[in-house]
Order: sequence, then C-alpha cells, then structure tokens
Amino acid sequence: MVLLHVKTADDSNQFLFEVETKEKVKDIIHALTSLHLKRIQTLKLADAAEALATYGPLRPEETRGLTEEVARLSNLNVYPDGPPTNPDPHFYRTGHPPPEETKNVILRAVEETKEALSHKQVLLKTCLSLQTVEEKLNTLKGAVQIAYPAFHGLPPYEPTRLIIEGKEINDSQDISHVSNTAATDGEGTAAAVGVMSITVENACLWWTGKQLQQEELLSKYLGTNEKTKTVVRLQPKSAGKRPPVREPRMDAETHKAVLAYCHKKRQEEKVLDEDDDDSYLFSPWANPKALKESLLGMSGQVKWRA
Repeated sequence: MVLLHVKTADDSNQFLFEVETKEKVKDIIHALTSLHLKRIQTLKLADAAEALATYGPLRPEETRGLTEEVARLSNLNVYPDGPPTNPDPHFYRTGHPPPEETKNVILRAVEETKEALSHKQVLLKTCLSLQTVEEKLNTLKGAVQIAYPAFHGLPPYEPTRLIIEGKEINDSQDISHVSNTAATDGEGTAAAVGVMSITVENACLWWTGKQLQQEELLSKYLGTNEKTKTVVRLQPKSAGKRPPVREPRMDAETHKAVLAYCHKKRQEEKVLDEDDDDSYLFSPWANPKALKESLLGMSGQVKWRA
C-alpha cells in the first residue's frame, strides 16, 4: 500500500491515507475528499458537543452575548429556566449543562474523537480511514442522544442538533470558536473546521508541482512500488491551475531554534563590541617580542648580585 501524506491549505487538516498504485486518480480524489469532509464535520460536532456539555444549549439569537443587566434593560430574560449552574463567560449559552454523568459521557467521547482525528496522528504514523471517522461520529451522536433523547431540551437552532441532522449552520449559530474553551488548546480544531471550500465536485490532487489527471492510474506518477510514501496536496480547482505554494524547507520548530540561535549570537557580538577594555595588551602572552626575548634569555627579569 502506498502511504499518502495528504495536506491542505491548513496544516491542522493533514492526515495519512493508504491507497494502491493500481487505483485511478479520480477514485483516490473522491476517497480523500470524502474523508476530509467527514473529518471536518466530526471535529465540528466535537467542538459543538463540548460547548453543549460545558455550558448547555445555545441561547435564542436575540439574547446571545447579552449580560443579565443589559438584557433587563431590553425586557429580555436570558435565564428563563432559572439561575445557571455553569454560566457561559461569553454569554452565548444558557449555562444549564446536562447532569454530571451524561456530561462526562459527552466530554469523554469528544476527547477520544479529537485525539483520533488530530493532525498529530501524522507524527505517530497512524493512518486515517473513513471507517474510523464514522465510528467517532456515531459515538458523538450516541453521547448526545444519551443526554438529550430525541433532542428533547435542545432548541432547533442548537449547532449540535443541526450538525447531527445534517443541516447547514449559519454564522450566528456557529459560535464554537467563542463559547468553546477548548478551542484555544493549540490544536486549532475550531479554526481548522472552517476550511470547507473543498468539495467532491471541485477537488483536485497535486504532487511535486503537478496536478494529477483524474483518468490516469496512480502508478503513472508513483510507479508500481507499493512501499512508497509521498506528500500530496488536496485543494479545490477554484484555486487556479497554478501549483500550491512551495512549503518551507524547515519546519516551525527548526525555524524557531535557528532564530533563537541567531539572536543569541547577535547578543554576544553586541557585548563584545561594547567591551573596549585593552588591559590585555599588557599581558605577557600579548607581547609581540616574547619569542625573541625567550631565545635571547631575556624573557625573565634580570637579577643582579650585590
């Protein structure tokens, strides 16, 4: 099996995928795009479910982002179900999460999903498959159904419910990047799921600066060696016929290390430039006539006897 390191415009959307060289490029693009979109959908559901389990369902649109004092001026009740048990610091959710037992079920499913679908699996050399993504998606759906059977208690505009039902989410409903505290954990999950420009219809595959022709076999480009590993780029055709931007020659960590080393050397040179002490010129080792004096026996001090 050929190991493809699939990358997109966002580094947090990369993953490993296994294919055979005898497959058509068209079928490979369809499989990669389907997996990419399903992974994005699952990560988006994970973010929404985590926010739901932490701060409860989404507020009505007219009360989102309003504090209790501001809402009172407009005769709006931001807490119709009573005082919140875990208030949302951004005032986008009701503050009434599910009971502790079902809450932990959702959070555990979210943690497992994010770990399994993380781009860091590339470093662990773990391949991603559509079956794995669908299993995690079904696990999240089941966890939400345990807390809210038949969506009882979830408003129709709740992002978690809309994603499970396969409906579109508008900008006012997609607030996972605001209310989800885990969205800033460095994983970039909430930001990563925003890349939805790639579709099954407009996807294309690039390799070594060339766009792979969909009617050709993969073996035309990679040969018939099934033990090959290579990097490919998945992007929409709307990006133009130009090849993707060339990747940097060094990774982010190496780049940081080089910058730190250069900064350290500049600081050392600055200290040396500021040091104008010339007392070392009077040291014995700095005497330009030291060799001559040693040969003539004049290197030591001359002593006279009385």
